[in-house]
Formats: sequence, structure tokens, C-alpha cells
Amino acid sequence: MREAVSSICEPDTHAGCEGSYRVRSLYFDTLDDQYLSENLAGVNLRHKYRIRVYNCDSDRITLERKETEIGLKHKDSCLISLDQCNELMKGNFFVPFEDKQVVLQEMCAEHMLKFLRPAVIVDYLRIPYVYPSGNVRITFDHNVSSSARTEDFLNKDAMISPVLFDNSVVLEIKYDDLIPHGIRNIICRHSLNEQTAFSKYVYARSNIKNG
Repeated sequence: MREAVSSICEPDTHAGCEGSYRVRSLYFDTLDDQYLSENLAGVNLRHKYRIRVYNCDSDRITLERKETEIGLKHKDSCLISLDQCNELMKGNFFVPFEDKQVVLQEMCAEHMLKFLRPAVIVDYLRIPYVYPSGNVRITFDHNVSSSARTEDFLNKDAMISPVLFDNSVVLEIKYDDLIPHGIRNIICRHSLNEQTAFSKYVYARSNIKNG
């Protein structure tokens, strides 16, 4: 599949010379796990917050609000400082923020109503490609792992456990309107015509509970 994709797509420039990068996210939830419950129930309009870093580099830390509406995804984000990240990791949502950090403002306001808390770390290796025309990205996510030790989010040597035990790879195709013909041909050729809902957050939380 990767060989076929690479024949018509270009490696994502963010992946560097190795063609991959490590993604680590710290997900938040309410005290009664509202976000997890809504995801499991397939609620049409839902959202969740996460902090994300790449290759465990704390020089660039992003706070994201990921929203799902009838299967469609939308994401808003803002950069946060290391100090802000450390406070959120400790469950302190009364942190100073700048006007441009709208997502952080929304998250802190939501905490006042729902009492948010760090819930789980999700970690994986991503191999990304981009289609030369249109806003299309194809990603292969390997070694999806998790940890309940949320305080170790920025620790490169954090202890993490596999979420998928059969060496499965999560393939995602992100597009705006239509999947390009060439990509659709590859999907059909590899008998991948059925879309499957897969939430790394849900699998990570289930792994922690089962573990």
C-alpha cells in the first residue's frame, strides 16, 4: 500500500529525511469521561481537547480542539508555552493566556463547567504523504501506544504500552471534497472500500482500563 501511494504522492516535508515523525498527544476528558462516552456512543456533534508535540520536542507545543460533526472532522489549534503546558499537565486550568490563544481560552472556560483533567497519552510513529494537487494527506500510523502516566507527556523515555497487539497500522486519508481518482484506484486495488471508525483516544483509554 505504501509503495503504491508513494508512486503518486510526495512525502510530507515535515517528515524530514527519514520520512516519518513521532506524534505524541495528551488527551483531556471530564471527571465523568464525557468525551469518551460521547465517542463510544457515536454522538453526531462532539469534541475533545489534546496537547500535541512532534518527536517529543517541547520547543513547539500545540493545543488542539478536535470537533466531529456527522463524521466530518474539524480542528482548531493554538501554540502554547512550555509553562502553560506544564500547568495543564498538572490539571491547573487557571493559566494566563494571550488573546490569540482562543482554544486555550475555550478549554479553560469549559473546565469551569465540566472539570477537565489529563486522561491519557497517545504515542505513535507517522509516515505521511501528500497528493500533489488538492488538500489530500495520507498517513500510516505505526506502533500506536498509550500511557496513563500523564505527567510523563514530555518525557522522551516515558513508559508506553502498545494499543494494537497485532502490528496493525492505522491508515487515514484526509481530504476536503473528493478523493482523487488515483488514490481511489489504490483503495479499490487493495480492497479497502469500507471506511472504519477508529479513535486512538478510545483505544488508548480501553487499553489502560484493560491493563
